[in-house]
Amino acid sequence: MVLMLATGLGIVGILSEKLAAQTPFEICYTFDGVTRSTGNTDPTPPPEIQGMTWGSFHAVGYTGDPVGAGKFIWASNELGGVDGDDDFSDFTGHLNKGKYFEVTVAPDAARTLNLDTIEFSVRRSAGGIRNYAVRSSLDDFASNLTGVISTGNTNLRVAPDNCFQWVFDGASPYLREMGSRVALGTGFDAVSVPIAFRFYCWNAESGDGTFAIDDVYFKGSVQTTPEPDTSLWAAAGAIVCGVCRRRGLAFREGERT
Repeated sequence: MVLMLATGLGIVGILSEKLAAQTPFEICYTFDGVTRSTGNTDPTPPPEIQGMTWGSFHAVGYTGDPVGAGKFIWASNELGGVDGDDDFSDFTGHLNKGKYFEVTVAPDAARTLNLDTIEFSVRRSAGGIRNYAVRSSLDDFASNLTGVISTGNTNLRVAPDNCFQWVFDGASPYLREMGSRVALGTGFDAVSVPIAFRFYCWNAESGDGTFAIDDVYFKGSVQTTPEPDTSLWAAAGAIVCGVCRRRGLAFREGERT
């Protein structure tokens, strides 16, 4: 009887593995198709991963076209920075909930999504932004997601409220700064609904000051839940029923003795 139970549990274990196949992924938005005439939506074909739908980045609250090519770059950002000043207490700008870059990712039916990190590079012009942050629809864009500088880049840092700071006004304008990472916690595990992510920026030093994101990487896994193998269910059921029948017969034999 112990052997039969063990066999039944083994079959159930195999069945559980078949029902929970997990596939890791790492995808990148390159913005290679962006030009000065492509409008508010990135025309670059979005990544393709089986079991998921990846949307295209689009700019909300901005008018016209990107101000550069090969990256998602816009001017007319929220003002508040001070030219030549690296003291953030002197800045007066704030995150504007009506102006952002957005992308939506979604698991397909019968699948769930586990998201681990988002990592991206940033650029600014000489009069560009000094702060940026990422939020998600899981809390209705109420708070900044946990920020990390993954490369030890001292030109960038994360403030206590998880907004990113471009530390030095004179640091490499127009050049790409690497290492901005968002660490996604357990709230982004086993997600079965679409998730929108918004990238906000503020404290630009001038109206034509720019903010750009480039090479945005999403890392995580997608979990599939395929239709169960009915033969395995039948085998497990037969074993369990057999065990129960043997136990019942043994009990009745005990009553007669």
